Amino acid sequence: MNAILLSGDLMFLSRVQGAARSRGVEFQSASSVEALLEHLAEDRGALVMIDLSAGKLDVAATVGRIREKSPLVRIVAYGPHVHEQKLAEAASAGCDVMTRGQFNASFDSLLAQCADDGASGG
Repeated sequence: MNAILLSGDLMFLSRVQGAARSRGVEFQSASSVEALLEHLAEDRGALVMIDLSAGKLDVAATVGRIREKSPLVRIVAYGPHVHEQKLAEAASAGCDVMTRGQFNASFDSLLAQCADDGASGG
């Protein structure tokens, strides 16, 4: 199973990549929606993680484009707790939503689920 993170935070990318590697999950990072979609086209079974503070991002349009490529992909969006509107937009678009703190505390378990899903073929 593949995990893709859309974020411009290089330090955080490094941490998530290390966790993915330790779980045996193929990890790719993307700094733009277009790059994310290219990675997604390569692997339809994926976990997509979106940093809502990654530049100007139209969450609903981005999620729509992701769903066109892979309707069943799990999308987790996270951002600072003070960005209530962006978090609400992500929830309305169908994402699992977390604050940055929640995501930071749970990305390892998300990747573990991703690895388990890949091992079971789902």
